[in-house]
Amino acid sequence: MARAKGFYIKSDLTDAIKKAVGDVSKYDGETQRRLKGVIRKGTQDLLRASKRKARVGSTGNLVKGIEMEYDEKYNRGFVKSTANHSFLLEHGVNPSFAFPKNKKVLKFKGVFARYAFIPARKPRPFMKPALDEVEPKVVKALKEAIDP
Repeated sequence: MARAKGFYIKSDLTDAIKKAVGDVSKYDGETQRRLKGVIRKGTQDLLRASKRKARVGSTGNLVKGIEMEYDEKYNRGFVKSTANHSFLLEHGVNPSFAFPKNKKVLKFKGVFARYAFIPARKPRPFMKPALDEVEPKVVKALKEAIDP
């Protein structure tokens, strides 16, 4: 079975909101429609905010790799980044050494070396700040959808 690419940043919603969204069937049709609309719009807002906060490199693969999924059956939305380096940008990287695996030395741009030092990189988060920006708006909209 193939593993999905990407990483998750979980949001800690309040218990009341989890209960409200978790059992949508207990509400009337109009309230269910409003709740689904709020979750879909919140997921789209998170997608736009994360793309806006992502650092655009020379290829733009990070921004291109940010995708949204909405599951209407369970009324939940996901925003994920499928770029290979997105986790490293979000959380940063510790310094490390790279050693050759199949040869005696490494070759990089015509230079030979027995090892390569890879310096530390500071985190440049884009998903968590986007979630922090959008989450209060979604919580407020959910409360308004339940109690209009």
